[in-house]
Amino acid sequence: MPSSHTSHKSTSTKPDEPEARKEEEKVLSPDELSHRSTEELKQEILRLTKSRDTEPLNQKVLFYKNSLAPLFEELSRRNPFKSAEEQVSLVLGVWSPIWSTCQCSTLRTRA
Repeated sequence: MPSSHTSHKSTSTKPDEPEARKEEEKVLSPDELSHRSTEELKQEILRLTKSRDTEPLNQKVLFYKNSLAPLFEELSRRNPFKSAEEQVSLVLGVWSPIWSTCQCSTLRTRA
């Protein structure tokens, strides 16, 4: 005789949010960092920081300290221009800031 009880399995394939976030934030070992290319490290930073704009500042600070700082330290170690002043001539005319404290009218005149 068939059972009248039907089991309801979750059809969601979305991983548990905190677990998925933990996997995303896996800190690379110094050995892993040193064996990755500079481009791979930059892509890792972009991947890790995607969709984090709405997090509270205290979570962002912890995330930086725990996950991003080692990546930035490794990239800084590889940078042949140790001070920001040495980099100015390299970025003039090429780099434009993402965030700005300029007035919008100032930004419009550049475009």
